[in-house]
This record gives sequence, C-alpha cells and structure tokens, in this order.
Amino acid sequence: MHTLKRITTANIGKFSGRHRKQWTTKRHLKRKRHFAIYCHTDNFINNMIDQNLTAEKILNELLIGNELSNILNNPKEFPSELMEILSIIVALKFFKNEISYSDGDQIMNSVWGFWVTNDHYIENYPIPENVYECYGAFDAGEYYRTEDDATINPIEKYTRPLIEEFLKKLNKI
Repeated sequence: MHTLKRITTANIGKFSGRHRKQWTTKRHLKRKRHFAIYCHTDNFINNMIDQNLTAEKILNELLIGNELSNILNNPKEFPSELMEILSIIVALKFFKNEISYSDGDQIMNSVWGFWVTNDHYIENYPIPENVYECYGAFDAGEYYRTEDDATINPIEKYTRPLIEEFLKKLNKI
C-alpha cells in the first residue's frame, strides 16, 4: 500500500518510527517546499530510517562513487536543506584539510548535477544559495586563468579563499 508521508530533512536522523511526531519549525513552514522530501512508499521511509541518512553519510557514499539520485532514492522534491547541510560539511572538511580538493569538487559537482539534470527541480526549486556558493568556490579551482602566472594554483588562489569567506559568512569558522 502506498502512502504519502512527509519527512523534513531536519528530522531524518530523529525519525524512528511511523507514529513518531514530525518535527516542524516556522522556517520549514515558510519554505516547506524547499525543505521537504515527499516519500511515496513506506519502503522508502524504512530505507531512510534503516540507513539513517545524514549529510555525513551521504558525503561518504558520494566519495565511494555512488550517485546522489540513487543514495536519496530519486525524491520527488529537491531536498534543499539536506543539500545545504552537505555543502557546509564539504566546505568545512576541505577547509580543515579532511578531504582533498578533488573529493570536495566531485561531491559539489554531484550535488549540482543532481539538481541541474532534473527539469522538475530546475522549474520548481531554486538552487539554495549556500549550495550555489559552495559549488562556485570549488568550480573556481577547476581551471587556470590566462591572466594568472602558470605557477599559480587556482585551488589555493580561488577556492580556498572563497571557501573561507563562505564559512565565515555562516559563522562556521
């Protein structure tokens, strides 16, 4: 039997049963279409509960090469808040040298590709500002500029300062 259930990304880790109250905040109510994953089957809910998907676990799944759409089981709604949390974690881990530039770039390209390759997401869900900013910071390190000396490392010149600025803006460092 198919049922429609809503789990906000804020309570994915807290959701431990079908009858547990869902956690909602004013922020979620204001922008609920940006912060909800609509689950059409009990199987999906159980899968999320069993795997206890968190941004940290998603990051690890992406690092071993799994596709974001498969990890999230192709949700109908774009999981904006979850992607924002993932972006912040990626930025922090890169800033602290816990992941390499290539890993951070791979993850952010996966998040960007997850959004941009789905017409439904593009038409109905703007890319969250934090996701866009983090993606842009990693994108800035992908290529050399003609105006830069050949010895300039674009990751150090562009990506690191942008990530630092991003994290400072969010009061994460």
